[in-house]
Amino acid sequence: MKIIETAKKHPIIAYILGILPFLGVMLGISNWYLARTTERYEALLAAKDTEMQRVQNQMIEARTELKEGVSIGRTHSDAKGPASGPFSSLEAFSTRLGVLEDRFAEREEFVKAAVGQRVTWSGRVSSVFTIAPEQNSIALTIQSTNHTNLLPSAAAIFRPSFRDRLFALRKGDLVTVSGVIKSASVNVLLDADTITLNQ
Repeated sequence: MKIIETAKKHPIIAYILGILPFLGVMLGISNWYLARTTERYEALLAAKDTEMQRVQNQMIEARTELKEGVSIGRTHSDAKGPASGPFSSLEAFSTRLGVLEDRFAEREEFVKAAVGQRVTWSGRVSSVFTIAPEQNSIALTIQSTNHTNLLPSAAAIFRPSFRDRLFALRKGDLVTVSGVIKSASVNVLLDADTITLNQ
């Protein structure tokens, strides 16, 4: 009774007493909303962690496959046999092109002889990228470990089935790539079918 009499005498106290139930309801709703939002946030974090772990496991698996050497059953019927001499390494190939730089006819003959040669070259990963989607291929650029050559890199073109393995690589990884030289006039282009990540 005293509270009612005090409220009648002081309108501010009446106002405060009037909004207290409203504030209690609002506090309850806020707590409920905060609990639900926290649950959703924790569920999203758990899903993100699970997805990140899955992607990390795929990357580890792909790098492991590369260390073991990966070949996806494709052979080159047009290959001219195992490489030797100037085709034995990316460095040897680049050196030979450098020697023939001013001898146009000999250089042209060498480039023609290179096309169709099956090679196995080692180098450091420079980049990995998707070639125009309509071509449906993945390219890996390897750089010669000897950077003094005139043409120290080659692009190896792989089928889409190599995508996860290639994108698991890191810049600077030492790899060995096998394939057939498809072009050598300006840039060396390999139609590649095997890649191994070297230790």
